[in-house]
Amino acid sequence: MKKILAIIISFSILGCSNSSPYEGLWVIDNELTTQSCQSTMMADVTDDLDENPFGAALAMGMGSAMCGMIANMIPILDIVDNKVEIEAFGEKTMCSINPSAGTFTCDNNNSEPLPISIENGFLVWETPSEEDGRSMKLYFKRKDQ
Repeated sequence: MKKILAIIISFSILGCSNSSPYEGLWVIDNELTTQSCQSTMMADVTDDLDENPFGAALAMGMGSAMCGMIANMIPILDIVDNKVEIEAFGEKTMCSINPSAGTFTCDNNNSEPLPISIENGFLVWETPSEEDGRSMKLYFKRKDQ
């Protein structure tokens, strides 16, 4: 009986906790983020491939290099209480996550909240969609502690 009571109490405590799947240190996954970036850029270049194959190939090469640079510039996310401070280009921005809506919003950003989710153990932050509906995903993995 004591074991059952202890189990019930443990589940009650865990069930009522405010822990979020987003909490913790997250580092960019260069491979998945670069692949997402490249597939987004490839969709743009594919339209021009028939008209100018040389220009399209050059754009793909430059785009691939740019995607690698972008992935390496993304800072570590230290998410505490569904909030994270992001520093980029010498400026700090406070951002918050709404776990129930699956959105990410930054204070100095007047744009719409961005989609954020956990997929296969990765934190996935989706960049703003372009007019044609294409968007890039940033993939983060938990940093080992």
